[in-house]
Amino acid sequence: MRFRQLFALLILAVAIAVARLQDDATDDDVEAQTNTVAYLNLTYDKSGAAQVDLTLPAQPRSWDNITQALSDMLRCPAGNFRHPQMDPSSSKYFNRLPAAQRQKRLEQFEKQYALQLNGKCGSGVRRSSLTFEGSLDTANLLAELQASGVTGLELHVILPKVPYLAITGAPERKLGELSRLYATELAESKFFSIPVAQNIQAPKLYISFGWSRAAILRTTLRTLVFCLLPVLLLLRARSLSLKSFQQHPTGAWFAFMKTLGWCTNGGMVLWYLTNLGGRRELEELLNAALSAGPRLVAMIDLAVFFIPAAFIYFACISISHRVFVDVKRAQYTWSQFLTEHSLTLAQRILPIACISAAIGLMKDESRLAGGLIFGSYFVAVLLGRWKLKVTKNYPQIVSAGELRDRVFAFAKKAGVTLQQVVILPAQRIQMANAFASTANTVTFTDFLLERMTKREVDAIAGHELTHLKLRHPTKLTFAMLAAVFSPTWLVP
Repeated sequence: MRFRQLFALLILAVAIAVARLQDDATDDDVEAQTNTVAYLNLTYDKSGAAQVDLTLPAQPRSWDNITQALSDMLRCPAGNFRHPQMDPSSSKYFNRLPAAQRQKRLEQFEKQYALQLNGKCGSGVRRSSLTFEGSLDTANLLAELQASGVTGLELHVILPKVPYLAITGAPERKLGELSRLYATELAESKFFSIPVAQNIQAPKLYISFGWSRAAILRTTLRTLVFCLLPVLLLLRARSLSLKSFQQHPTGAWFAFMKTLGWCTNGGMVLWYLTNLGGRRELEELLNAALSAGPRLVAMIDLAVFFIPAAFIYFACISISHRVFVDVKRAQYTWSQFLTEHSLTLAQRILPIACISAAIGLMKDESRLAGGLIFGSYFVAVLLGRWKLKVTKNYPQIVSAGELRDRVFAFAKKAGVTLQQVVILPAQRIQMANAFASTANTVTFTDFLLERMTKREVDAIAGHELTHLKLRHPTKLTFAMLAAVFSPTWLVP
């Protein structure tokens, strides 16, 4: 809205400058009087509605006839078209001028507005599946313009940014150097110079825009390929790991886990941050197919944002169970494996989805947005407790003992604030690992402590304390939030 106001002020400033030049130059007045070209702008949106702006060089023989001809061409009620009124930003500017100058400028603008006709037409094109089609028969309008002394019509048609658009029936006017300089901006704009004369046949334009079958197929295949490629790569890595783990179990395990990390984390981040998988096109396709209103648009955008990324994670984890059991000797069934990782995925995605929905509803539904923000916290807590109940991996705080004393001594030497040392049960999943968290805790799995020497555990503790000293857990959290929410804030 602010951009439109600034744009209106810019147009106003240009118009005032032109008016001043006309006051000072008699030749310009003569040139303005001899101008006999009318201008018609048609701006279509994605719902098929059109904003209509008609400007005539002089008062016509009959505005009623012009309005009716425009109504017939666009198949729109004549009552939709009116002369424009002074907008508040322009009025505010004129109020600052001296009285005499203000009156003069107001008369100039009122005279200009008397030559314009604006309106909104919602039925100019008909919808066929996901494509809008319509025609513009200019015969009646050109006849009325000719009767009013107009010799030419400059028609500018602006179509929405969609995969497919076409206008036929008249030769398009080329803009020369501008076509190359502003190729992207002018891709949806079509210009036509139509002569108005008795012996020239009035053109009939055919307009079509939307989603063609080829565009739908292209978008669908693009998303499918993006989602299936990590799965296929991981299937290949799983095959190699299962073949080689007898000879090189450690190498087979770490090679597979590296590939799993790239496929899941890399696939999800690329889906969130880029358009490689056609995420934006998929959102537009579903919005068009469902004729979505504002709330449904928000729901569709959230679903498209999270569901394909969740599919990549879930599919890759699903095919990893055999490697965890055969290579890692993890002790759980396929259903247990999927349940635990499904809860992990839900614990990551659902709170973020709630916050994303709250951001989208903040302007119109502030109470609901606030409820979603608080709800995201409770969802995270409930899912965390549910996961603990399923896995039975209850963390054990080390309140005394040699391990706690050594880790706290290292933390004091390094100048790191340490709150707790935690041991996490991991015998069932055979996981030897350690973690540093934003709560200033260091966690070791019991599987790691049983298989590492005291010196190796000290080295691992030093490594985790370095993460805390450099605030890596906090930075990682902010990086993840930026990765997830930056498309919501920055992508239109």
